Amino acid sequence: MSWKDNMRPGSFRGVPFQVTKHSMPGGRRGVHHVYAGRDNGYVEDLGLKDKKFSIDVFVIGDDYMSARDKLMQALDEPGPGSLVHPWLGSHRVSLDPGSGYSLSESVSEGRVARFTIGFIKTETFQYPSVSKSSALATLEAGKISKSAGLTDFLSTFRTKGIPDFVAGGAAEIIGQFQTVLDDLAGGLKLAGAPLADFQDTMVSLRNSLTETVYEPQKIGEIIQSLLTFGDSISSSPAGVIPALEEIVIWTETLPSVLDITGDVITPSRLIQEANQSSLKNLIKTTSAVLMAETMTAAEFESYDTAYSALTKVTDTLDAVIETAPDTVFATLENVRSSVNTDVTTRAANLARLVNIQVPVTLSSLIVAYDLYEDLAPAEDLVSRNRLSHPGKVPAATSLEVLSHA
Repeated sequence: MSWKDNMRPGSFRGVPFQVTKHSMPGGRRGVHHVYAGRDNGYVEDLGLKDKKFSIDVFVIGDDYMSARDKLMQALDEPGPGSLVHPWLGSHRVSLDPGSGYSLSESVSEGRVARFTIGFIKTETFQYPSVSKSSALATLEAGKISKSAGLTDFLSTFRTKGIPDFVAGGAAEIIGQFQTVLDDLAGGLKLAGAPLADFQDTMVSLRNSLTETVYEPQKIGEIIQSLLTFGDSISSSPAGVIPALEEIVIWTETLPSVLDITGDVITPSRLIQEANQSSLKNLIKTTSAVLMAETMTAAEFESYDTAYSALTKVTDTLDAVIETAPDTVFATLENVRSSVNTDVTTRAANLARLVNIQVPVTLSSLIVAYDLYEDLAPAEDLVSRNRLSHPGKVPAATSLEVLSHA
C-alpha cells in the first residue's frame, strides 16, 4: 500500500475537496525572560501552541461552481466544524481568524477553484448554567389546556332532561371512539400496568355507558384518561404520538348530525349536534396537548429527527387551534409555544444528518474511523443505510451519516 492509499478524502462540515499541499506550524508557547548582567535568558513555558492547519485545496469539474459555493458556505458558517484532514485525520476546528481563507480562479485554468484555508483545532468548552426546565413548562401548559378543554366540555355537553335519543347519539360517538382506541392500542403493544389500566377503564365505560353518558364530568375525565393509553406516554412516546394524531384525524371524519338524520331541525337535534361538537373538541384538544406532553419524554438521535417529530406535533396543534373554542384557544397557543421551545432547546446540540460519499469501496469500520475516529458508529452506518455487507461500503453512493460538526 503506497502513502497515497493512506490519505483520507478531505472535507469540511461534510463538503468534500481535493488537496495539493498542507503545512502545520508547531511548538510551545512561552515567554523569554532576559536579565541584565546574565549571559543566558530563561524561557517560561506556557503550554503547547494552538494546532493550526494551512491547507491548499481545490474543487474541480464541470459543476465546480456549485462545489465551490458549498465549500464557501461551509467556511462562512459560524462556530467550529468537523475537518477531515487528508494527512492528519478528523479534527474539530474553527476557521483561523488571522488567515481565514482565500479563493482563486483563473481563465487559463478553467473548471477549477482553488482555496488556501487556515484552521485552528478547537476544544468545546462547557460552562454551568441555570435555567427553567423547558419540558416542565410544556407539562404545565398542557395541564392548564386540558383543564380548560374539560371546563368547556362541561359547559356545552347536555344529556339530562333531554329526549333519550340525544344521549343515545352521544353514547354512539363514544362507542366509536373506544373502537378507534382499541385498534390503536393494539399497535402500541401495551403491557403491564399501562395495559391493565387501559383495559379496565375501557371495560368499565362500555358496561356503564348508558348511565355514565348522563354524567358529563365523569365522561370528560374518562375520555381524557383513555387518551393517555394507560399513562404510557412516557414509556413509548414514539408510538403514542402518531396514535394521537390518528385520533385527531378521526374526529374530522364524523359527519354532522344534521346531515345524517334527515329530520326537521328541532331544538333536540341542535343539542345533539352541539354534544357531538363538544365531544370532538374535548378529544381533539386533549389529543393534541398529549402529543406535546409526550415530546417531553422523547429522546432524539439527531436534530433532523427531533425537528420532524416537532413539525408533526405543531401541525396538529395548529389544526386544532383553528377550530378551538375561545376559552381553549389561548391555552393551546401556549402549549404550542412551550413544546417548540423545549424541543428546539434540547435539539440544538444534537448531531445533524448529512450525506457523504466514499471515493472507493471501503469497510464500514474504516469509514466510521475516518468520520469519528471511533469504530463504534460503524454498526449505525450499516443499519442506517441498509448496507448488505459491513465490509463493503460502496463508492460514489450517497450515505446518510450523523455529523457532530
